Amino acid sequence: MIKILASSDRTHMAEKMFQTLTLNEGSTKPNEITYSLMIQANKRNWGRALFYFHQMEHASDMKMNTIIYSQIISVLGTFGKWEQALRIYNRMNEVGVKANKQTCSALIKAFSRAGLWRDAMRTYDAFSQKGLKLDVLTLNAVIDACRRSSRWEEGLRFLLTRGSLQTANIV
Repeated sequence: MIKILASSDRTHMAEKMFQTLTLNEGSTKPNEITYSLMIQANKRNWGRALFYFHQMEHASDMKMNTIIYSQIISVLGTFGKWEQALRIYNRMNEVGVKANKQTCSALIKAFSRAGLWRDAMRTYDAFSQKGLKLDVLTLNAVIDACRRSSRWEEGLRFLLTRGSLQTANIV
């Protein structure tokens, strides 16, 4: 039910349903999926999304995972909260949760929205060196960071040195 409410932009109703779950002791309790849905439901309200992330993080019976970290990094990045997104990414590494392509893309987009082209490039390169196969959308986010900073020459150089011919034709 929370999934249906969250996906239909009825965040307030989803939150009421979530509160009902947390108040009913001995009954069904929120789990990783429920928290993930609440973060997703609050993608337009970074403060509420962060609230659910922290609530999950402090719950002793919850296992933090790549999906949860990637979601909150994405939400924070959407609102220009790149510093918080980076802090959460660093915490992710500290606790041993492995980042994936979605995590990398979310972090690069956070840098891109802030115009931090060098950080976007470094992140792209770091994930590439770890063997992650990054897609054209991630490459475009790096180029967009350059564009936002009026550094189109660096964006073009980056594309020519990192992108394949196939990627270059798409961009």
